[in-house]
Amino acid sequence: MTKFDLYKGTSKVQSSVDSPIVISDLTPETQYDDYSVSYAGNEEKTPVSFKTEAQKKVSVTGVTVSPKTIAMKVGEAKQVAGVISPESATNKGMTYLSENEAIVTVAS
Repeated sequence: MTKFDLYKGTSKVQSSVDSPIVISDLTPETQYDDYSVSYAGNEEKTPVSFKTEAQKKVSVTGVTVSPKTIAMKVGEAKQVAGVISPESATNKGMTYLSENEAIVTVAS
Protein backbone atom coordinates (compact mmCIF):
# COMPACT_ATOMS: atom_id res chain seq x y z
CA MET A 1 0.00 0.00 0.00
CA THR A 2 1.26 3.51 -0.83
CA LYS A 3 2.33 5.62 2.16
CA PHE A 4 2.32 9.41 2.41
CA ASP A 5 4.00 12.18 4.42
CA LEU A 6 1.93 15.20 5.49
CA TYR A 7 3.44 18.65 5.97
CA LYS A 8 2.09 21.81 7.59
CA GLY A 9 4.19 24.61 6.21
CA THR A 10 7.70 23.17 6.12
CA SER A 11 7.21 20.84 9.11
CA LYS A 12 6.40 17.16 8.62
CA VAL A 13 3.41 16.43 10.86
CA GLN A 14 2.68 12.82 9.80
CA SER A 15 5.06 10.23 8.36
CA SER A 16 4.34 7.15 6.27
CA VAL A 17 0.55 7.22 6.72
CA ASP A 18 -2.04 5.38 4.64
CA SER A 19 -4.73 7.06 2.59
CA PRO A 20 -7.08 8.62 3.52
CA ILE A 21 -4.95 11.00 5.59
CA VAL A 22 -6.78 12.20 8.72
CA ILE A 23 -5.91 15.62 10.15
CA SER A 24 -7.04 16.27 13.75
CA ASP A 25 -7.69 19.47 15.71
CA LEU A 26 -9.02 21.56 12.83
CA THR A 27 -11.35 24.52 13.38
CA PRO A 28 -14.82 24.38 11.78
CA GLU A 29 -15.50 26.74 8.85
CA THR A 30 -11.81 27.50 8.29
CA GLN A 31 -9.80 27.66 5.06
CA TYR A 32 -6.48 25.78 5.22
CA ASP A 33 -3.84 26.51 2.58
CA ASP A 34 -0.65 25.55 4.42
CA TYR A 35 -0.71 21.74 4.04
CA SER A 36 1.09 19.59 1.47
CA VAL A 37 1.60 15.86 0.89
CA SER A 38 4.30 13.72 -0.65
CA TYR A 39 4.88 10.05 -1.24
CA ALA A 40 6.65 8.79 1.91
CA GLY A 41 10.36 9.59 1.68
CA ASN A 42 9.95 11.72 -1.46
CA GLU A 43 10.91 15.41 -1.25
CA GLU A 44 8.51 16.56 -4.00
CA LYS A 45 5.36 17.88 -2.29
CA THR A 46 1.89 18.63 -3.64
CA PRO A 47 0.07 21.58 -2.01
CA VAL A 48 -3.34 20.82 -0.51
CA SER A 49 -6.06 23.43 0.15
CA PHE A 50 -9.36 22.71 1.85
CA LYS A 51 -12.09 24.31 3.94
CA THR A 52 -13.62 22.56 6.92
CA GLU A 53 -17.40 22.35 7.22
CA ALA A 54 -19.52 23.95 9.90
CA GLN A 55 -19.78 21.87 13.04
CA LYS A 56 -22.99 19.86 13.07
CA LYS A 57 -25.21 20.64 16.03
CA VAL A 58 -26.31 17.67 18.12
CA SER A 59 -29.43 18.41 20.17
CA VAL A 60 -29.88 17.36 23.78
CA THR A 61 -32.41 14.53 23.98
CA GLY A 62 -32.49 14.08 27.74
CA VAL A 63 -31.18 15.04 31.16
CA THR A 64 -30.86 12.57 34.02
CA VAL A 65 -30.52 13.95 37.54
CA SER A 66 -29.22 11.75 40.32
CA PRO A 67 -30.54 11.16 42.90
CA LYS A 68 -34.13 11.63 41.73
CA THR A 69 -35.38 12.65 45.19
CA ILE A 70 -33.65 13.92 48.33
CA ALA A 71 -34.87 14.17 51.93
CA MET A 72 -33.05 16.90 53.85
CA LYS A 73 -32.95 18.47 57.29
CA VAL A 74 -32.62 22.22 57.89
CA GLY A 75 -29.02 23.32 57.36
CA GLU A 76 -28.04 20.08 55.63
CA ALA A 77 -26.26 20.11 52.25
CA LYS A 78 -26.70 17.48 49.55
CA GLN A 79 -25.18 17.09 46.14
CA VAL A 80 -26.95 16.27 42.87
CA ALA A 81 -25.44 15.53 39.48
CA GLY A 82 -26.89 15.85 36.01
CA VAL A 83 -25.97 13.88 32.90
CA ILE A 84 -26.88 15.16 29.43
CA SER A 85 -27.79 12.77 26.62
CA PRO A 86 -26.48 12.10 24.11
CA GLU A 87 -22.84 12.36 25.17
CA SER A 88 -22.10 13.99 21.79
CA ALA A 89 -24.54 16.90 22.40
CA THR A 90 -23.14 20.20 21.15
CA ASN A 91 -24.15 22.19 24.24
CA LYS A 92 -23.59 20.28 27.48
CA GLY A 93 -24.03 23.28 29.77
CA MET A 94 -26.35 22.89 32.76
CA THR A 95 -27.76 25.38 35.23
CA TYR A 96 -29.19 24.26 38.56
CA LEU A 97 -31.97 26.42 40.01
CA SER A 98 -34.32 26.25 42.97
CA GLU A 99 -38.01 26.56 42.23
CA ASN A 100 -38.53 28.01 45.73
CA GLU A 101 -35.49 29.53 47.47
CA ALA A 102 -37.51 29.92 50.69
CA ILE A 103 -37.34 26.11 50.92
CA VAL A 104 -33.97 25.27 49.33
CA THR A 105 -31.10 27.16 47.72
CA VAL A 106 -28.68 25.92 45.10
CA ALA A 107 -24.95 26.59 44.92
CA SER A 108 -22.84 25.55 41.97
